[in-house]
Amino acid sequence: MTALPSSKPFEYNRKHERMLSMKKRLCFCALLVSLFLLSSCSGRVANPIVKIGDHSFSTDFYRYLYLNFEEEMPDAEEAEIHQTVLAELREVAAVYEMADNYDIRTEASGKDAYEAMLESDFEGDEAALEAALEQAHMDRKLFETAYELQAIEEAVYFFVVDEANGIIHASDEILLKDISTNFFHASHILIRFDNHDAKEECLALAQQALDRVNKGKDFAALIVELGEDEFMLNNPDGYYFTHDEFEVMEFEKTVKELEIGQTSGIVESPYGYHIIKRLPLEEDYINENLESLRASFCTRKYYEFKANLASGFTVSYTDAFETFSAEAE
Repeated sequence: MTALPSSKPFEYNRKHERMLSMKKRLCFCALLVSLFLLSSCSGRVANPIVKIGDHSFSTDFYRYLYLNFEEEMPDAEEAEIHQTVLAELREVAAVYEMADNYDIRTEASGKDAYEAMLESDFEGDEAALEAALEQAHMDRKLFETAYELQAIEEAVYFFVVDEANGIIHASDEILLKDISTNFFHASHILIRFDNHDAKEECLALAQQALDRVNKGKDFAALIVELGEDEFMLNNPDGYYFTHDEFEVMEFEKTVKELEIGQTSGIVESPYGYHIIKRLPLEEDYINENLESLRASFCTRKYYEFKANLASGFTVSYTDAFETFSAEAE
């Protein structure tokens, strides 16, 4: 997925937080590199393995994505990995299609981005950076191209969400109606795994917190006393979000299952143990933060628009798919 603007600064944000660490940054680039290997309607791709709409993908790049997803999904069967690769290729093809349809270009410099990363993240040690890229099945050229193509989707995003272009409509009237049915408000007490020696210790702390909640202890006070989500500590209003906005699906799923005012049991996620409380939408907060909520609305609409475009492509595989191997030839 692509790093785009959003209003949530903590790990729950689905889009832009992937650029915060080197490993996530490389994985993010992996999903954008495909644009480099896409052909135009009249172009050709060496050794193509699949064609999605008018856009062909090479076997080498397919393998590259496959290896990345294989690492991210260690328990998945081959068929599931292939389906995940196909889903990503559909979305990338949709981005390429929009860029082509709207005649979108950028002047982003992958070379400058590489040099900046070399200095900021690797203290000038190019061998270390090259090793990190290799670990992610990349090289410098691939990274530079991926960075430039990240800029393409960002440009596509801003074009699509600009009301002047007539693709997404986000007037106050439309937005307020949508907020009432498609936005959620919640807070939580988070006990993070990485702040403790063992999950067992985290679970014990979470159980103690839940016991105090069930005995009537003020939830907001417990967030201040026990919570380890810095966003919550600095933003007592909690999280306002729309569908599919969080990376942590367990959090969003739980909030949707709760009634307003209801508190969950202990919910485990990759980040830790959560005790979640669903809260009512507050009119004052909405009015004061309408622009950030509009950004969330537009981001959701953009991804819905892209997904709809991606789902409409026809897919055809070449003979290379029948002999595909994850091992490089």
